[in-house]
Amino acid sequence: MKEQVNSAYDLSLFETAPELEPKKHPKKNNVIVLPKEKIDKEARRRHNIFYVAAISIFVVIFTAISITIVQSNVLINELNTQIVAAENEISILEGEQTQYQIQIDSKLSEEKIESYAESNLGMTKADNMQKEFITMSGEDKAEILQGNAPKNVFETIADAFTSLWS
Repeated sequence: MKEQVNSAYDLSLFETAPELEPKKHPKKNNVIVLPKEKIDKEARRRHNIFYVAAISIFVVIFTAISITIVQSNVLINELNTQIVAAENEISILEGEQTQYQIQIDSKLSEEKIESYAESNLGMTKADNMQKEFITMSGEDKAEILQGNAPKNVFETIADAFTSLWS
C-alpha cells in the first residue's frame, strides 16, 4: 500500500532551500564625466531676458496692489474712527439739546406767556363775542403769489409755448 501524503502536515514544504552563493557583479561607476567645455557652458548659463522681465513686472504689480490694499485699509480705519467720534459728539449734542429744550419749555409755559401779555402788554384773552366767522362761496379761490424770482432760459421758453396754446 502506498502511503498517503497529507500536504497540510508536510513540514518539508516549509523548510528553507539551501542558500546559493550570491553572484559577484562588478561595481558600476555612477559618476558621469562631463567635458570641461560643457561645464564652462553650464556655469555661464544666461537667463532668458523675457522671463526675468516678466517676473520683475509681476513683482512690481503685486507690490503696488499690496500697498494699495494696505493704504485703503488704513484710510477706512481712520474714517471709521472719525465716524465713531462724530456719532459720539452727535449723541452728546442731542442730550444737550433735550436739556435746553426742557429748560426753555419750563421758562415759557402758557401761563407765564399769558401773564406777561396781560401785565406788560395790556392784552386780554379773546372771548366768543370778539370772534367773527366768515363763510366762503364755492367760487372764491385763493392764489399764492410767488416772489419776483428771475426766470431762467428754460422757464422763459416754457412760458412762451404755454402762451401759444392758451
